[in-house]
Amino acid sequence: AWYEPLDYATRVTSRNHRQVIADEDGLVRIVLSGRDPGTANWLDTEGRAEVLTTVRWFRPPETPSVRAEVVSLAQLGAHLPEGHPMVDRDARRDEIAGRAAHVAWRYRT
Repeated sequence: AWYEPLDYATRVTSRNHRQVIADEDGLVRIVLSGRDPGTANWLDTEGRAEVLTTVRWFRPPETPSVRAEVVSLAQLGAHLPEGHPMVDRDARRDEIAGRAAHVAWRYRT
């Protein structure tokens, strides 16, 4: 019933326009999952079965739209276009380390 924010410092729980990669067709596909599927644009749900997701645009496209679909991790590859960027364990670790460093700098902790 209450919104509880996820850990944005040590987990990938948010993305902005500089942190997403569009597929060759120009669409940005976000994957929400409790564990890392190895795809770009992943958002970590911290293993929770339910999370509140918000999409915001600054200077949105002429006709902004969002489409959601529930897909099992086993079927994820079949739902992503060929060439969808993947992220290996080292790259993800570096991404999370960068997030943690930014939060520490921002809040001077």
